[in-house]
Amino acid sequence: MLEEEQAQAAMEAALAVLHHLQNQLQHALDREHVGRQLFSMSAQSGDAVDRLAALQEVASGQRSATGLRSRIEQAEQEVVDLREKFLAKRIERKQAETLLRAAEAREVTVLERRMQQSTDDWYLGRMQQREDVDNETLMEPQSGIRGTT
Repeated sequence: MLEEEQAQAAMEAALAVLHHLQNQLQHALDREHVGRQLFSMSAQSGDAVDRLAALQEVASGQRSATGLRSRIEQAEQEVVDLREKFLAKRIERKQAETLLRAAEAREVTVLERRMQQSTDDWYLGRMQQREDVDNETLMEPQSGIRGTT
């Protein structure tokens, strides 16, 4: 159970990292988009400094996005690996629980059989005692009956 919990925690941490990287990628793409909008506006105004700043924003967003995409791929693979490990631990635990339940059920069955055998033996013993008493009674001479000669 502990290994399963550790695997789950590792998977959740990797998922958090993946979501963080995806958010960073979205911000980089937004930055690139804003840079393109600024470039369009600077083209209309004719201001060269604004145009250069806009091109820097576009380039910066593209560089960030490119680097983040490869890190996201790695993070996604790590999540897949950790998810498989977590599921394997969960399956292992479930199988162990199933085996334990089956063993417990067998133990209960054996115990019930022993109890039934004990009850049967007791009952048979009582029946034998009654038969022995009845046989002894039949063997004793009857005091009230006398032979006629």
